[in-house]
Amino acid sequence: MYRVVFVACEVNGRSRTQAARDLGWPEGTVAARLAKARELLAARLTKRGVTLTAGLFAAVGVPAALAADTLGAVRELLAVGVATSVVPTAQTLSDEVVKSMSGVKLKLLAVAALLVGLTAGTVLIASPGEKPGPRPERKARENAPVPKPAADEWKEGKSIEFADGGRVTGVAFAPSGKTFAVCRDDGRIDFFDPATRKHQQRMVLKHDPKVNPNTEVGTVMALAFRPRSHKALGDVFAVTHKNGVNFGTTTIGLLVDNAPVVDDLPQNWAANDADPHQAVWAGDGLVITSGAETHHRDPNGKEQGVRGWADRKHRPCALAAMPEGGSWLMQFDNDRKADDTTVWYWDATDIKLCRRLEGHPSRPIAAAVSADGKRIVTGDEGGTLIVWEGEKFEEKRRIEQGPGLAALALAPDGKMVAVLRTAGLDKLGPGGTATWFGLYVFDITNPPAKPKPIWTTDKHLDGEFRGPASLAFSPDGKTLLAAFADPYPTGNDAKSSGVRVWELVPKK
Repeated sequence: MYRVVFVACEVNGRSRTQAARDLGWPEGTVAARLAKARELLAARLTKRGVTLTAGLFAAVGVPAALAADTLGAVRELLAVGVATSVVPTAQTLSDEVVKSMSGVKLKLLAVAALLVGLTAGTVLIASPGEKPGPRPERKARENAPVPKPAADEWKEGKSIEFADGGRVTGVAFAPSGKTFAVCRDDGRIDFFDPATRKHQQRMVLKHDPKVNPNTEVGTVMALAFRPRSHKALGDVFAVTHKNGVNFGTTTIGLLVDNAPVVDDLPQNWAANDADPHQAVWAGDGLVITSGAETHHRDPNGKEQGVRGWADRKHRPCALAAMPEGGSWLMQFDNDRKADDTTVWYWDATDIKLCRRLEGHPSRPIAAAVSADGKRIVTGDEGGTLIVWEGEKFEEKRRIEQGPGLAALALAPDGKMVAVLRTAGLDKLGPGGTATWFGLYVFDITNPPAKPKPIWTTDKHLDGEFRGPASLAFSPDGKTLLAAFADPYPTGNDAKSSGVRVWELVPKK
């Protein structure tokens, strides 16, 4: 198990999060086993009298013959997992070398040393001055096929249903991975365990003249978790209502309007009659949008209003936010140009640092940013997805998904994208209706020519759909939540279609 995690992280260059996903281990387990692998290698090298530091090793040349011999041993090791002999100099590779040296040759040498060090008892190591023994099976082993890791696929799990009705207006995972939230149009917020799907708790956003005089359920209730948890009070979230935003945490619940100030916890935000339908955290700041305005509140609680956007106050849309730095992406139409196709990057600290992401053939309506901020995906009404390099804001790839884009989400590692498409949509927004939904999930680093849906409403739900649609990946990228405009019967027949759940599992 130490060999596997070392190869994944040190040779293949995967992050601990990626390795954890590929191996099916918790990220903490990956970190612990990687550290143990390095420790075992260092101990065994020291036992054999090797104490070279990274600086000393850097001065040691690697002869061509030795490199070729070691590469052959590595191929043998990777093919069958053990070696009959390894040249002595390969023993001198230590953890310090692995961390300080780069290049394919040195990585392969490091793998050879680690695989030898961590498979003691099944590997014969040549002693100093001794020539490597014959390898009668080497040729066969070099030609042996290297097994490929099993492919993964998305499988639908048990959905979350609500017998007490209420249309789902938003889903969101907490950054800690300990919970996810589902909010409905009547002010109810339900929290669930991501592993078991068991209900954890319920909070209700409601008006109370004594403690919550500003709170009133609005047109669309949106919920968003702050990217950073509170060190003592758990995950921090924001929920929108007709007159602003209320904040809360997973341990103390929703804050009342007159709640005392708590360190590192925002106070409720009053924005009378704004009726925001979207909330996006930009670092520790928050951006909300309504039908005609966009407001930004900085981490200190100061409202920045709609500065710089006075001439563009028509149908704004805060698409997504950068994980750090308090910046966000926005699209808005304006009186001078209807259906503007530009995505704007707004820097909260300096309005002059605004950038324009241009290239969409139609109006952008959705966007997502990877956890490291290095990849951005934007989508427009016509179904064109554009993948941008997040630091230089350069277009890297475009994917023609097809018309009817309703929502998109990007996995934390920035590779997997989820897209929700509609048909029969008469208009976007809370009052729009649709007759069909299709969910697509694929790798944007190697997208299919014609993505196929993993699920549609054709054989699952009937009726007319209204309201917002939302998607959310779990922090480890292995679970996907999808909530879409629910069937909207009236009276005693009112019900909720709940939340659909998909899991990434090994393909059978």
